[in-house]
Amino acid sequence: MKARAERITGEAVKAAIAAMTDLRKDLKPIIQDMEATHEMDELAQNLNYRALVAADNGLAQALHDVNHWINDKHNANTKSI
Repeated sequence: MKARAERITGEAVKAAIAAMTDLRKDLKPIIQDMEATHEMDELAQNLNYRALVAADNGLAQALHDVNHWINDKHNANTKSI
């Protein structure tokens, strides 16, 4: 009886190890896809940040240019008075 229980237990352990190995093989591409998705998310966030910075810099430059234009107009009008 004991020998039979040990044999069954040994077979169960081997089956469990085989199932875990198969599960790892099945999960590997899923995990790799998740890692790639995470990297793509990081890339998208970085690009969005850089786009916002560029837009902010562009807006700042535009405001700077408008401010100079207004000052130039004001100075021209002041000189003509």
